[in-house]
Amino acid sequence: QGFFAIIINNIYRAGSFLFGTLNAFNQIFFQDRIGPGIIIFIGALIYLLYWFLVSCIVQVGQCRFFLETRTYYKTPINRLLFSYRLRYGIHTAWAMLVRQLYLFFWWLTLIGGIIKTYSYRLMPYILAENPSLSRREAMQLSQAMMQGQKWQTFLLDLSFLGWQLLDILSFHLSRRLLFLAHIRKPALASN
Repeated sequence: QGFFAIIINNIYRAGSFLFGTLNAFNQIFFQDRIGPGIIIFIGALIYLLYWFLVSCIVQVGQCRFFLETRTYYKTPINRLLFSYRLRYGIHTAWAMLVRQLYLFFWWLTLIGGIIKTYSYRLMPYILAENPSLSRREAMQLSQAMMQGQKWQTFLLDLSFLGWQLLDILSFHLSRRLLFLAHIRKPALASN
């Protein structure tokens, strides 16, 4: 009558582990309706491709933009896609995907997930500064740089909790406005 009984019965009837498991998930989640399952699968696949090919690379590009804005007077907005221009797009996306997979498995142990989230925190900045680094080197460098800094970073994150709640309540409007103000306002020239 339970979840595992349905899976085992379907595997036994199908004579194949793969087809029995797929049929069991179809029965459990879609009540034998294939159409919604296919639509959900295609939607999930499109989202994963978007996340892999666009979101990860823009995240690293955003870090590159912030690093350059700190130094240069005017930084063009096209720096968000610098990985594509340097032909490191897939390399960068792969490194960020592996980072997310590591974090996913570390989050299965709650404390390990918190610690590793802060250990790998600087990986997008490292890849933004040197996109030719391998994912292993970037992860090791991030861990080395965050050694002894995790607690201070946690306290820093905690100090921004109010702003994050405001951001959520305003449907991320405040983040967009701050980003637009940052782009339009020239950086202060250092003496």
